[in-house]
Amino acid sequence: MPELPLNQDNSLLSHRINAAFRRLGWIAFWIQIVLAFIPIGVLLFALLVRHTAPEGIGTILELALAYGCLLFLAFSILWSFRYIKLGQQLTSPSRVPSEDRVKQTLWIGIVVNSGGMIVSVLVAMAAVGTMLFRVLTLPPGAMPMFDQRQGLSPTVLNSSQWIVPLDVVWLQALINTIAAQLVGIIVSLFLLYRVNQGGTNRRK
Repeated sequence: MPELPLNQDNSLLSHRINAAFRRLGWIAFWIQIVLAFIPIGVLLFALLVRHTAPEGIGTILELALAYGCLLFLAFSILWSFRYIKLGQQLTSPSRVPSEDRVKQTLWIGIVVNSGGMIVSVLVAMAAVGTMLFRVLTLPPGAMPMFDQRQGLSPTVLNSSQWIVPLDVVWLQALINTIAAQLVGIIVSLFLLYRVNQGGTNRRK
């Protein structure tokens, strides 16, 4: 059975859908770009300047998952731009994709963002658990924070018990990553709702 073009017989509804794809695509794209600044900056600083991972990343698996978070986030940003291009295609009758193709594109965005969010949550749980373990193993009255800029040499704590400022920034980076992927999920679900709504109206 041949695939039907998306709302080609209803110009008003088609205009609303392509406008939604372009507008929400740009919104998601720029929000994710802004939110991705801290995660990318933290890993680049930690790996290129300090030549080590943030202290919250304690194992090779956690480091691999951290890189996975960035890959998911990068794909999500590119996919938001894909929504913009898809909205532009919907303005031309000769380039209107099928409804099934549009839904498939949206479901890919939902699945990728959901997978990235799950990975980010796992890394965040591991990082918070590591920091919590350090705090719980401190002797009474000890300070868990260590300011590297002052060049202090603590006598009570060893290096495995330090919580450096980069650890806190790393947690903020994970929160930003989760928020960016949540934006991608919300936008994809809303666009999928609009497409399904348009298909229902066309069949009436």
